[in-house]
Amino acid sequence: MPPYNMNHDLILDVQDDWSHDKIGPVMAALPLEICWVRETYEPRFGGELKEIYWENDSLEHWTNEWFLTIPFEYTGFMLPPTQGLYLVTSAFYAPEAAYHIWDNDETNPMYTGTGTRLKWWFDPLSPSDLYVNPPPVPKVWSIVDWYDAPEHGGNGDGNICGDEKEFVNAVLDYIFAFGTGTYPFGQGGIFDINDLIDMFIQFAVVCTQ
Repeated sequence: MPPYNMNHDLILDVQDDWSHDKIGPVMAALPLEICWVRETYEPRFGGELKEIYWENDSLEHWTNEWFLTIPFEYTGFMLPPTQGLYLVTSAFYAPEAAYHIWDNDETNPMYTGTGTRLKWWFDPLSPSDLYVNPPPVPKVWSIVDWYDAPEHGGNGDGNICGDEKEFVNAVLDYIFAFGTGTYPFGQGGIFDINDLIDMFIQFAVVCTQ
């Protein structure tokens, strides 16, 4: 959604050494590209312990024990690593999770309390972060890869040949970029007319050989 799909400014108000501060300096930011990787189950939330010895006065045997931690669903995504820290809010509620709502008073918040959703800092550049698996690598898109990706309307087959819809999507984005700023063309975009020409050559020439 605009203005985050083009060059924009943001307030750097997420810093790991702050507790009650409310606002930071203005920072120029590139278009925000959040790449959803997958939505599935995390198998490591379930487990099995085999051959546990168990006994009482009349019985002894070996048994199994299974466990499953719920919720065990997750959404994998990548965040731009060049825009500092992110404040991630989970679906878990924690009694010690605090919140502060500020208005015009710079010394005291309007409301404060606990028992909200659990939040934590996330640094995409830190390979040792708890929630990096594996460490994210910024993706350098070619125009063919961009429109082939399912999150951008493609079928993800790694090939433009026979995929007229992907080329049409690129042409439409280029056309509308001059009226509405449709990313990835237009102001703050990563592609231009030369990229579209290269895509056309691959689609019209390479795929017909």
